Amino acid sequence: MVLLLLVNALLLIVNVIDIKWVWLGFEYSPDFDLKQFVHEGTYLLIISILLSMGIMLYFFRDNLNFYQKSGIIKKLTYIWIAQNTILAVSVAIRNFHYITYWGLAYKRIGVILFLIAAGYGLYSLYIKIRHTKTAYFLIKKNTMAVFVILLIASLINWDSIITTHNLNHPIKENMETSYLLTMSDKVLPLIDQNQEILNQEQSLNTYAHFGSYSYKEYYKLRVALFLSRYKKESWTSWNSQEWKAYSYYKNLKSHEKGVNKI
Repeated sequence: MVLLLLVNALLLIVNVIDIKWVWLGFEYSPDFDLKQFVHEGTYLLIISILLSMGIMLYFFRDNLNFYQKSGIIKKLTYIWIAQNTILAVSVAIRNFHYITYWGLAYKRIGVILFLIAAGYGLYSLYIKIRHTKTAYFLIKKNTMAVFVILLIASLINWDSIITTHNLNHPIKENMETSYLLTMSDKVLPLIDQNQEILNQEQSLNTYAHFGSYSYKEYYKLRVALFLSRYKKESWTSWNSQEWKAYSYYKNLKSHEKGVNKI
C-alpha cells in the first residue's frame, strides 16, 4: 500500500507539471525540439503503464483479491489508473503540437495508435480489478485489441493521408520535401500537383538526401521508374491506388509532359 501511495504521489507531480506546462502554458519556438518533447512523454507513459500493470497484477493475484484491506488498495489503484489516463492525454497533446507545427509522419501516427491501445489497456486493467478478473483476461483482451487496431490501421492508405495533410499544411515550409519523396508511388500525382515543394532548399531537410539528385530530378526519376514498372506488372499486382496514379500520368498524354512542365 505504501508503494501505491508513493507512485501515485510521484505521478501526481508529473501530471501537475504537464497540465501547467503542456496543457495550459505551451509556447512553441523554432529552437524547441518537439521530437524529443513527444518521445519523452511517450517513454514515460510506457514505463508508467508497464509499472502499473506489474504492481496491479502483484497486488490482485490469487487470494489477495479478498484481502481485508483490498478496498483501500483498489481505491489507490483507480487513482493510479486515472493518473495514467491524464498522462496519456498529455502525450496526445504533445503529439498534437508536433503535428501542428511539423505535419504528419508515420511515427506520429504510431503514437496515436499506441495511445488508443494504451487507453484500452487502462480500461481493461480497471475492469480486471473491478470485477476480479484473471491475468489471462487482461492478456487476452489487450492482445485482441492490439490485433484489431493493427488490422484497421493496415486498411488505411496512410501515404496519401500524410502527403495530402502536409501539402495542405498552413506552415507548408516546415513540411520536408525529402520525406514526401520517400512515400510510395501512389502519391506521385499529389506531388506533381504541388511542384513548388520541389524547389525547397535541401539544407532545410533533415529526413533524407538523394545524393547528387535535386528534388526535381529525383521526382522525375521516381515517375519514370513507376511508369516503367507498372507497365510490366500483371493483373495479379493490380491495386486501385497505383492504377489511379498511372491513369493520372497517362491522361497527361505522356509522363514527359507531366514531368517537364516543372
